[in-house]
Amino acid sequence: MTKRPADTKTSPKAKAKKAEKADDANSRFEPIFHLVGMANVTESTKAMLSGMVPHCFRTCPADRHDFQQKMTAGLVELVNNVEADHVRVVEEARVTFEDVQKQSAEAAKAVEVAAEEAASARAVRTQKEEMLQEAEKETKLAQAAVAAAKAKMESMEADRSAIVAEKAEYESLLEGDWAVLKAGSMDGKKWRERSKLITFVLKMLEPVGLDAALNGALPVALKTKPADRGKFAEKAIAYSEELLHRAIASYSEKLEGFETEASSRAQALTDAEAGLEAAAQLQEQRQADFLSADAIVREKDATLASAKKAEKTLAPRSSKTKASLADAEDSLLQVRNLMTEFQNLVKGEEG
Repeated sequence: MTKRPADTKTSPKAKAKKAEKADDANSRFEPIFHLVGMANVTESTKAMLSGMVPHCFRTCPADRHDFQQKMTAGLVELVNNVEADHVRVVEEARVTFEDVQKQSAEAAKAVEVAAEEAASARAVRTQKEEMLQEAEKETKLAQAAVAAAKAKMESMEADRSAIVAEKAEYESLLEGDWAVLKAGSMDGKKWRERSKLITFVLKMLEPVGLDAALNGALPVALKTKPADRGKFAEKAIAYSEELLHRAIASYSEKLEGFETEASSRAQALTDAEAGLEAAAQLQEQRQADFLSADAIVREKDATLASAKKAEKTLAPRSSKTKASLADAEDSLLQVRNLMTEFQNLVKGEEG
């Protein structure tokens, strides 16, 4: 009977130890595996290269056969390409970042310029508004002048009637009560009535030249009997009568010159209306100037708002491109660190 051959299967524990040793041996090739993983080649090519790495680099450089040397050279080229790809990414990220920075600077400058122009436009608008307000005041004054001139024209007949009435009142006083007081013909028992008449005479004299001295002297003179009046009393009475005659003469002159006054008032109205027309035209022009300035302010404010919005939009892009550049530079640094370890393996040196 033939003996059964001894069971040559490896135990699970032995397999695990063997795999662990293989993993330890392959761990030093991790830099190459990482670089291969970054390469711009197909997944099958990456798998083939990763499988070949241990066989190439466990062998001393001097002992590598022709195929291993060719594969090593291919890996060197691949790694250089990985570095070149990362350098290109860094340069592209830097160009993008610098472009965004340039745009941000231009946007900030645009905001600054727009703000200055908006401020200047507002200053001009304020000036135009003040000029418009001045014109509006002038128009109101001109309107008041026209209204006053029209009122004077409309009141001409009333003024003439008032002058006639006032002249008649002075004439009546001179011919009536004044004559009685001057003659001293009023009954002495009617002293209260005489006092009232004297008070009325003084009131009528006030607007035509009565002064303090005459105001004090005339009542005494009129209360004195004509035979007892002295020189100064007679002068007071004579001067008062002269004032009454002057008043009547003044009213007569006013009535005679009433046509001239009417013409003067008509001319005043014409001048006032011309002034109002000029003021209205000036106000209209300044209103147009203000509206134009206001439109420019709104335009400049819109430009400023747009510039601020553009600047604000660039802020996250600036942060994003800055972070992208930093990430690209970190990745390139990582690649170059891995390349140093790779080059040591190519030379057969331990990292």
